[in-house]
Formats: sequence, structure tokens, C-alpha cells
Amino acid sequence: MIVLGIETSTDCAGVSLADDNGVLAEINVRGARRHTETIAPAIETLLRMNCMDASVMDAVAVDTGPGLYTGLRVGVATAKSLCFALGIKAVAVGSLELLAHAVSRTIDSGCMDGWTILTVIDAKRGEVFWNTYTVRKGQAIAEGAAKVSSPGSIEGVIHAGAGSGENSRPMLAVGNGAVRYKDELSRIPGVSFAGPAFYGIPAGVLSMVGVQRVLAGESISADGLGIQYLREPDAVVNWKIRDGLSRIAP
Repeated sequence: MIVLGIETSTDCAGVSLADDNGVLAEINVRGARRHTETIAPAIETLLRMNCMDASVMDAVAVDTGPGLYTGLRVGVATAKSLCFALGIKAVAVGSLELLAHAVSRTIDSGCMDGWTILTVIDAKRGEVFWNTYTVRKGQAIAEGAAKVSSPGSIEGVIHAGAGSGENSRPMLAVGNGAVRYKDELSRIPGVSFAGPAFYGIPAGVLSMVGVQRVLAGESISADGLGIQYLREPDAVVNWKIRDGLSRIAP
């Protein structure tokens, strides 16, 4: 079982290969935000490094967001193209869930049991995509649906949803949004912040989750791949603003 992972939800783009025994190789590139130019050559390099041809792949796992609008479109389009061309299945995994998986797989799960993982991705426009996960026996379990809001409002949402005494649970904030808005998030009681290893989403985590889901019968056809945006893209908003201005112009 060999699964290719394609990660493009943030400015940290990456690809990886994994089989039943773990990650075979991965390439992660941070900061360029040139996903269109990066992903296809990275996949080719990854296969060449492992002396493999694309025909050996059994499925493609792709991050479906939320995250960067253009990046997500590049990742999903690439995954669909490969799946259609090779006649293989796809696996869709959310970006916030992947961040939680990265923490639970990397940090000693026994030490994290009972903790809350706050996954935060920078959504631009002064907003973040975020969710919380409870760690139980090494597994990160979502406490609700993914959300988009200002970073300063997260504390109030967490407190409103917590029962008596639960808002003091130890919490680890991860993701590029946690780095950018550390000052605002520091007001949450019991929160601490992960190091740079959890700034982006390691592509190797995505391919490993992909292997597990294929083996569990949770793969889908490429036709079923969609993107979780949570809000309108910047281009749509800008056109609406321009249209509104043109209507009031003399």
C-alpha cells in the first residue's frame, strides 16, 4: 500500500509517500506560496528519490482545507488529475485535523492525555481558521466543527462551550495562526504554544493518515473531492467591493 500525500493549505507546501510501515520520504517547502510551480516537480523528485514510478501509487491523500484558497485549489486539482490518470482512489483530510494528528503522533501521547489541542491556521484579513481537539489515549478527537473568526474571539467561544472547571484544562496551540496571533491567544487560561515544528502541516502526517484510511475502506473517488473554504475567497470579496463602489460613483 503506497499513498501520496499533497499538502497545500498554508504557505508550507509539501508532498510525501508512505506505505504500511510509515513515511518513505517527504518534501516540505515553507514560505514561497508558489504551490503551482512547486507541487508537480516535488512529486516527480519524490518518486525519483525512491526509484518509483507513479503507477505504484494506490491512492492520493490531499488536504482539503480550510486554508489558502489558491493553495487548496492547486492541491485538490493535482490530486484529482493523478487519480483520474492512474485510476486510483483519493483520501480527503482537513487541515485542522492534520495539525492535531501531527501533535498526537509526535509528542508522547501519555503526557498529552487530557490536554486540548488548539489548531489555528492564519486565514488572512485578521481572521483564523481554528478548532479544538481532546487527546484521549493518543487520539485527537474533535470537539466540534471547524470555525473561522477573529483570534481575539476564540477565548470567549472556548469558555462559552466549556463546563464548570473545564476551561482550565492544559491547552497546546499549534499552527501558523498560533504563531502570528500569539499575543491574543495568550489570554486563554492554561494555553501554551508549540515550537516551530508545528508551524505548518508536515506532509508525512498526511500520507500516513491516507494509508490508514485506505486500509479502513475510507477512500473516495476523485469526483468526491471538495474543498472546505469556510468563507468566500479574497477575489470574490474584492469584486463585490468594486461593484459596490461603482454603483455609488457619480
